[in-house]
Amino acid sequence: MNRKDFLIGCGAGLSLLATGPLRVFSAPFLPSEQDHILVLVFLRGGCDGLNLVGPSSDQVYQDARPAHLKVREKGERAGLRLQNGLGEVGFRLHPAAKELKELYDQGDLAILHACGLQNGTRSHFVAMDLIERGLQQRSGSAQGWMARYFAAVAAGGQLPAISGSGSLPVAMRGYGKAVSLSSPQDFNLMEVIRYPDLLRDWYRGAGAVDQAAQTTLDAIGLIQQEVQGGSRLDEGVGYPEEGLGNELSQSLRTLASMIKLDLGLRIGQVDFGGWDTHEHQHYVFPELVRALSQSLAAFYEDLSEYHERLTVLVMSEFGRRLRANKSEGTDHGYGNMMMVLGGQVQGGRMYGQWPGLRTESLDKGVDLAITTDYRSVLGEILRERMDLGDVSAVFPNFNGYRRLGFLG
Repeated sequence: MNRKDFLIGCGAGLSLLATGPLRVFSAPFLPSEQDHILVLVFLRGGCDGLNLVGPSSDQVYQDARPAHLKVREKGERAGLRLQNGLGEVGFRLHPAAKELKELYDQGDLAILHACGLQNGTRSHFVAMDLIERGLQQRSGSAQGWMARYFAAVAAGGQLPAISGSGSLPVAMRGYGKAVSLSSPQDFNLMEVIRYPDLLRDWYRGAGAVDQAAQTTLDAIGLIQQEVQGGSRLDEGVGYPEEGLGNELSQSLRTLASMIKLDLGLRIGQVDFGGWDTHEHQHYVFPELVRALSQSLAAFYEDLSEYHERLTVLVMSEFGRRLRANKSEGTDHGYGNMMMVLGGQVQGGRMYGQWPGLRTESLDKGVDLAITTDYRSVLGEILRERMDLGDVSAVFPNFNGYRRLGFLG
C-alpha cells in the first residue's frame, strides 16, 4: 500500500481518511488562553422572530395574529417581559424560553431586532448562501466569511474552526483547517488504517504535506487520549436529551468538549433546523423554542470557566411574515431577531432600531423591515473581540458597518 491510499485531495490541503469529514491543517499548536471564541448557532428554515421575541405591547401586532401565533401580554400563556426594550415598545419572549429570560435578566444575553440580509430575498437557499459567504449579492467569491476571517487574522492551534453539525457549513468553505466533528469519539482514523505509526513514518519529511499530516495525527492522538481517559469530555450536565433538543444539545456538547480541550478553537458553528413553519406552527414552535432555550443555557453553564472568552450568536436566514397564513402558520418574511450571549455582552437590554409594524413601515407592506444589517452584528464581534481590524476584509463591499454597543 502506498501513500496515495491514505490521501484524498482537498483544495489547498488534503484529507486523511477519517470517520468524519476532516480538513487537514499545518499551523503550529499555539493557542492563547486569551483568544476569544465565537460560537454561531444558525436556526435553519427562517425562525419566526416575531413569535420568539414579540412586540407584545403593539396593538398592530396583537391584531395581526391569532392567539397561538403571538406573544401575549396577559393570561396563562403570557410572554416573558423583557426590560429595556426598543423605544416605547414593550417586548416579551415566548413563554417556552424561560432559560433565555434568566440569561437576559442576569445580564449575559442581549437581543437585537429588525436585523437581517438587506437584499429582499425570501429564498432559503439564496439567503443562507449569501449570509454564510458574507455577501449582499451573489458574486464570484466561493469563500465563506469565516475563511476570509482566518485569512485576515493569524490563528494558532490545531483546531481553530469546527462545525458541530456533521458537515462543513458554507461559512467555512475555503478554509483548509476547518473540521466537521459530530463528536470527539468520531474524530479518528478509519478502522482500515490500523497502523498510525506507519503514517508517521511515511510523513516524517519537512514539506507542507508531511507537516500537515503530522499535525493532524497529533490532533487525533490528543483527542483520542481524552476520549479514552474520559477527562473533560463528559463533564457537561443538564443538556436536554429528548425531543427536538437532543440534536442541538449533542452539537453544542461537542463544541463544549473541544473548547475545554484548549486546542485553539476560535470559531464553532452548529445548525438547528425545523423553523420553516408554514403550517400548524403552534404545534412545533414552542418545542423548538424550548429546545433552543434549554440547550443554550446548558451549553453556557457547561462553559462557565470560559464566559469571559466566549460569545454565542444566534441567527436565522430571515424572519416570517407579520400576518399569519390560512394554514395556521407564517410564510417567509424579512427582518428578524438576533441574540448574543456571553460574559462580555452588555446584556439585559435590546439593541437596534425598531421600525414599527404599521403598513407604511413594513417592507413591501407585509414584512418587518430591516434596520440593522447582519454584518454589523458579526462585524462588531469580530472587531471588538476577535482581533479583526477591517470589517471589509471579511465582508467585501460592506461600507455600512455600525457599532451597536452590545459588547462591554
